[in-house]
Amino acid sequence: MTDSPPPQVAPLLAAYARDLARTVPSKHLDARIDALVAAPPKEFARPAPRHIGRYFRWAAAACFATLAVAAGVLIGVRLERAAAPPAARSATHEPSWPPPDFAMWPTDSVALEIPAEFSARGTLVAVDGKAPGDGTRYWVNIIVSNDGTIRIENIVPAGVEDAPSPAIQ
Repeated sequence: MTDSPPPQVAPLLAAYARDLARTVPSKHLDARIDALVAAPPKEFARPAPRHIGRYFRWAAAACFATLAVAAGVLIGVRLERAAAPPAARSATHEPSWPPPDFAMWPTDSVALEIPAEFSARGTLVAVDGKAPGDGTRYWVNIIVSNDGTIRIENIVPAGVEDAPSPAIQ
C-alpha cells in the first residue's frame, strides 16, 4: 500500500484521520475495566437449562408411539392368525412343498424313458404308451441335467430284446 489513494478516496481518508485524532478515551470506561480486572472472579451458579423439559416431553412421546406401534403389530398378527383357515395355519408351520427328501443335489441329472413314434412329417413324437400305435414304437432315453439342459441319450426300437425296460408307459 505504498501507492497514493485514488482521488475519490483521499478526502474520505483525510476525514477519517481527523475524526480518529479527536477521539479521546473515556475515563469512566477505563475505571470500569480497572475494577473488573482487580476484582476476584465471582462464582456464578448456572441456571438449569429450560430446554431439558422440552426434550423429555419429545422422548416420552416417541416412547409412547413406539409402544403403540408394537402393540398394533402384535394385535394385527394375532388377528391374522386367528382368521386364517386351518390349512393355512398348518402351512405356516410345515410347508407341503418341497418334501423333506426332495433335492436335486448331489444328483447331477434325471433319466427318463419316453415312448415315441414317427409322425407323418418324419419327426419323432412322444405318444401314450398304453394306446395302440400305427407305426414302429421307440424308447427315447432323455437325460435332464440340473442346469436345465436336455439331451437324448439313446433311441431304441420297442420290440428289440436288449431294449431298456420302459419306466413310463
